[in-house]
Amino acid sequence: MKTDEFFYMIFRRRPELLFELLGLPREDDYLFESVEVKHTKKRIDGLFVSQQGKAPNVFAEFQGYTDKTIYWRTLRQVATWYEQHPDDKSSFRMVILFLNRNLDPGPPKEIADGSCPLTRAYLPECLSRISGKTSPLVVLEPLVLEDASELRERAPSWKGALRDLNLEEKDRIFWVELLEYAVIQRFPSLTMQEIRKMLQMTPLEETVAGKQLIAMGISKGIQKGKLEGIQEGIQKGIQKGIQKGKLEGIQ
Repeated sequence: MKTDEFFYMIFRRRPELLFELLGLPREDDYLFESVEVKHTKKRIDGLFVSQQGKAPNVFAEFQGYTDKTIYWRTLRQVATWYEQHPDDKSSFRMVILFLNRNLDPGPPKEIADGSCPLTRAYLPECLSRISGKTSPLVVLEPLVLEDASELRERAPSWKGALRDLNLEEKDRIFWVELLEYAVIQRFPSLTMQEIRKMLQMTPLEETVAGKQLIAMGISKGIQKGKLEGIQEGIQKGIQKGIQKGKLEGIQ
């Protein structure tokens, strides 16, 4: 399952949600980026840069597949980033968030001995810890479901949780769309119609925007039909003219 872009959209909009999810203290405001380490051409899933320099920079990897080198790879990217930013004297913390425990190969003893500041976490356990809190992190819930049959029961509560946040309309739409995206990522065989029904969302054709889009589509269809009709008529006329010319030539 590809989750990098999904987490990127969440934490770019609300960097503080990482600390809420992991239960880590937030000692500063952070700016979230997804940066490419030069030379290696490897992209760090997430870099949370301390804005006041009061707290460690946080290098995050969101792991949704098996990789036996994940710890060494992350440490290498951290080292390379500091090599390329020698003026940044901030300390750092490595965070590896696994979609589930089965994906964790376990840290090498050189990293596990505590000499490297590391936080490793598992999404189901993180979500269980913050269960019941009113938070946009509810959009992560679909990623930890075992079976699509659970969607019908759980989906309405997710939408309700987002409604309880009392967000502005554009923000509400953003998080609802992320919730849809999470369901699609976890259960790619479901159709959009099925997903919208489970989330109890207003069908597109019943919304004002949907009606406008449909009206535009009908209008374009009519115009296209007219043009195709004219083109077909011209083509038939040409063919008939050719046939008539041939007959007259023969005569």
